[in-house]
Amino acid sequence: MGGTAAGIDGTKIGGTLFFGTVSGGFGAVLTNGNFWQGAATGLIVSGLNHVAHRADPPVKKSKNKKVIDSNLGAVNHYFNGDGEPVELGTNTKKAVLRNKRTRNVVTKLIEGKAERKTYWYGIDLTNDMFHVGRTNVEYATTCNSTKCTTKFKAFVKDGFWDPIDLKIELPGGKPYSYIPWEFSITYKNPGYSVGTNIK
Repeated sequence: MGGTAAGIDGTKIGGTLFFGTVSGGFGAVLTNGNFWQGAATGLIVSGLNHVAHRADPPVKKSKNKKVIDSNLGAVNHYFNGDGEPVELGTNTKKAVLRNKRTRNVVTKLIEGKAERKTYWYGIDLTNDMFHVGRTNVEYATTCNSTKCTTKFKAFVKDGFWDPIDLKIELPGGKPYSYIPWEFSITYKNPGYSVGTNIK
């Protein structure tokens, strides 16, 4: 009511953030909490909710799987997706392939310089795909006398949760998992042992 009296429209971003901040503060006081901590949480939640409702592009579907490929899509699904697992889109997958750690592992495997042919590595996609951040990629190599195939699996045991890194979920948000993505490379055996999932 005070915002309305002051001419703040609750349907616009300024009004949304104002009401979210004030209601968060008062909600904290009513539950014997700190007004300013509640206000800060209210501001963050209302801001993320605003982003979620303006998310573009919306979550897409691919063979009955929901696909997200942007930070906005990730936030949108956090508030509106009911915790349903999602597949990550083409741009996110390309970021894995372009990553320096991925290229380094692939190069060493092909050149016969890999210390481990079956293992895992971590990559940081925070700058390219903030919604993924740090994630793990597992890989396993199988060779015969002439060729090797290494199968990779990205986004293992990963998902979108705790978006403001406070070890809590935001009100109205539901964490969800990323569906692991598999890809493989086949190359001339540079001298590795013959077998499945060789070390």
